Amino acid sequence: MIKFVIFSHPRSGSNYLCSLLDSHPEILCHFELFHPDKAYYSLAFNDEEMLPYPLERRDNNTGEFINKVFKNNMGRRAVGFKIFIWQSDEAHDILLNDRTVLKIMLSRRNVVQAFVSEKIAEKTGIFTQPIYEPELQGPQVKVNINVNDLMIFDNDIRNYFINIKKNLDDSGQRYLELYFEDLFNQVTVDSIFSFLGIEKGEHKLSSYTTKQNPKHLKEKVENLETLKQELKGTHLGIFLDETAYRRHQREERIKALKKEIRMMNEAIGQKNDKISFLKEKIKIMNEDITILSKEWFAEKLGFEEESCSRERRLNDLLGSKSWKLTLPMRFLLDNYHNSSGRINSFASKVEYLTDDLTRSIRNPVYSLKTLARKVTLSLSHQRPKDISILVIDRDLPRYDMDSGGLRMYSILKILRNLGYSVTFLPDDLKAVEPCRTEFQNFGIKVLCGDIDVEKYLADNGPSLTHVVMSRPEQAYKFISLVRAYAINSTVIYDTVDLHWLRFERASTFSDSNEMLDKAAHYKKLELLCASCADIVLTVTEDDKKFLLIEDPRLRTEVLPNIHETVKNVTPFRKRKNLMFIGGFYHRPNVDAMLFFVREILPIIKQEIPDTKLFIVGSNPPKEILELKSGDVEVTGYVRDVSPYFENCRVFVSPLRYGAGMKGKIGHSMGYGLPVVTTTIGAEGIGLTNFRNALISDEPKEFAEFAIRLYKDKELWNRISRNSILHIKENYSPIVIENIVSRIFEVNDK
Repeated sequence: MIKFVIFSHPRSGSNYLCSLLDSHPEILCHFELFHPDKAYYSLAFNDEEMLPYPLERRDNNTGEFINKVFKNNMGRRAVGFKIFIWQSDEAHDILLNDRTVLKIMLSRRNVVQAFVSEKIAEKTGIFTQPIYEPELQGPQVKVNINVNDLMIFDNDIRNYFINIKKNLDDSGQRYLELYFEDLFNQVTVDSIFSFLGIEKGEHKLSSYTTKQNPKHLKEKVENLETLKQELKGTHLGIFLDETAYRRHQREERIKALKKEIRMMNEAIGQKNDKISFLKEKIKIMNEDITILSKEWFAEKLGFEEESCSRERRLNDLLGSKSWKLTLPMRFLLDNYHNSSGRINSFASKVEYLTDDLTRSIRNPVYSLKTLARKVTLSLSHQRPKDISILVIDRDLPRYDMDSGGLRMYSILKILRNLGYSVTFLPDDLKAVEPCRTEFQNFGIKVLCGDIDVEKYLADNGPSLTHVVMSRPEQAYKFISLVRAYAINSTVIYDTVDLHWLRFERASTFSDSNEMLDKAAHYKKLELLCASCADIVLTVTEDDKKFLLIEDPRLRTEVLPNIHETVKNVTPFRKRKNLMFIGGFYHRPNVDAMLFFVREILPIIKQEIPDTKLFIVGSNPPKEILELKSGDVEVTGYVRDVSPYFENCRVFVSPLRYGAGMKGKIGHSMGYGLPVVTTTIGAEGIGLTNFRNALISDEPKEFAEFAIRLYKDKELWNRISRNSILHIKENYSPIVIENIVSRIFEVNDK
């Protein structure tokens, strides 16, 4: 589901925009949900849970209210509402910090008209003008404008949007900036739907409101001449000379159009060489297809039935997803031939295919000519009848060292429990013990040592029904061989987490551009891997949404972490101390512990001086080892971590960046050990503050939550019980087994 919010101010055309969006059958757009007197819902909205929603409850639990608004979507793909300056600071904070909510900023360039319109509305008591109720227009009135009030109004609005944009820019979030004066322009309307990721299509859109005060200022302002003198020389002065203001608007529009045209021409000019290259590639492909077709027809003599079968299978292959690697080129060429009148679409397609991405498609992926020949080597093989799965990952999963390893280990066990034939290929080909022996005892074949991977795929590829490639580096490395030889397979790309998102978030805590460069690199790599797969697995719904925003054509499934739960929980009174667990080759874990020990632990020690922090996890770097003290113990790798989960009283996970589902959180909850974490830590696992975890991003409040949980037995017991229940209902092996069965049995290419 797409979530959005419109940040705005009075008399900015927000009612017009909301009702226009609400008229689309896939969008539910509410109005002022945080008006102090009433929550103004969409006219189409009739959910009894929300109507009426007590204002006291709305204001006392703003987060709950916002979640309900987005949840009750009436079957629409997008849900949003508007919020004004001066309304609910808490709602603003929640919305600005939620990266899954798309942000639209709507303001009015002509602040004088906005202020005058607001004063007329206050005087008449009429704040909107429905087109079907012209009698509500009210009497013609004039108002006297106080310059100081106008300047304060203007200053407040400008500072409001400056602060919002700074917040979004600092956190790397996308936003769309709109102006009242452009709302009635079709190009602007198209840009809104493009930003939301909704097809405007042929739907007839209409707004039930219209301009309320379309008259000139001289008909609305009593002291207009005095106002002109007082504002002369200020940035508001131009708005009082309507002729000059219209001339200014035309000049600005001409500049914007010229800039847009120049950018389009530059983009098209820069891609001409690339288009020629791609056309030549496609020409070579067509020649190869002709040669292959002739070879099949040549065998027709004496082998009529077999040849016809091969010909049909060749045609099936050329239309199948095994040719996904060529899709970007075909899209580009199609748009080039049909670009007349569709320059915007063409330019956006060209922009997608950057130089780096083109190199990614060509190298180390085989040339398309070589790939076409390799694919045909396996055409005579029969399609497999039983489910046979090849899983490729970085290495043999160490379930005792990191969350990703535990998840893969659990998935493999589920696949075997379902009776599937499973083979595991570690990219490093290392036979790590006891992992290999355990896998073989499960009935999983492990490929390691001196093995020729291409020969293995050539011999066994046609008999595979599914190939799972985990992590972007491994998927990129093996995709060409898998597509060349495992032609009957459903190819599944398991993201583990979105690396680009993790690096984007990390960049906010770095003084260099290194993280942003990594984010850009991985974004291209991960989107390429995803586009070449039949199914893309994400660990969380949030990751799925981020992927589909980038490429809505992807076929995605959510396969989360898997966690066991304990039957008996060590009671509160027998526990003490704090703990954290995580593999420290993963930089978010390093940052979390440095942040906690330096900024949060000292506050906790003031209230609980005898508590100690246990930092558990493999590969602690020097900066983590240097945290050792009488208050902090760094254990390094621990084979059996259960004693820490069973004897510590509070689990702390102050992650400041990352992506995907955090296995450490689910691990702790499965033991019934209450968690204090951040918004990033809670992401993707469906946590609710003070129900099954305590969540805060502020160091002081985080410390206060940890102290309260450490001392409050009743709160501790409630969070502990709810934690185990949440894991059982959502992430237990039996729940995930049903998801795995559906993915591997129902889904097909």
